[in-house]
Amino acid sequence: MAEARREDAVSSSINPGQYKMIICIRRKSGMNRAAFQDYWLNHHGPLAARVQADGLAPPMLGYVQNHTVDTEHMKAFRDVRGMGVEPYDGITEVWLNDPLDLDMGADLSDEIIAANQMLIEDEAKFVDLAGSRVFIVRQHDVFMTPPRGAFYKMIICDRRLPSLSRREFQDYWLNHHAPLALSVRERGYAPPMLGYIQNHTLDLPMLEPFKVARGMTG
Repeated sequence: MAEARREDAVSSSINPGQYKMIICIRRKSGMNRAAFQDYWLNHHGPLAARVQADGLAPPMLGYVQNHTVDTEHMKAFRDVRGMGVEPYDGITEVWLNDPLDLDMGADLSDEIIAANQMLIEDEAKFVDLAGSRVFIVRQHDVFMTPPRGAFYKMIICDRRLPSLSRREFQDYWLNHHAPLALSVRERGYAPPMLGYIQNHTLDLPMLEPFKVARGMTG
């Protein structure tokens, strides 16, 4: 779980019900968080944008970097819930019109192959790829107020109870827990917030080449 600040390396055009590829990133060993986030935003972000602009990446609606900002009240939030895992150093959101857009086919041009390899090699310079995770999700807007200017997010990476299937977990989360959270907010018992969004993971095969190429196990 992390408190993250949104950084737009590529502007996004977002509508409810769209899909995202989310990458939960851990920085490379020996690199401090400030250096990691600086390289990610000021070098890798423009590199990814250029590959996209040249038509050498899958079509996407937006690319958003969320940079972790760990604070004492976030530590307290984790402690009271028994969350023992260190926050990720950042989270990437790649907005997609359709998850199938990630599949560019088997007959790729030399230019596309070279561009993809360039991105992977650059990621290895600042990312612990084996310790990072990637998912395809569908966004569910519980409520959303359009923000004005820069804003912060609290991002919680959930795992379901072992006794629940993914479908049962997502159904309970959306149809029971979300209304409960809304009720608490409406009564003034929760901190002020601009929005509450649930991202539900999808088990889709098109992520496998992405994970295999980067040595990601999860």
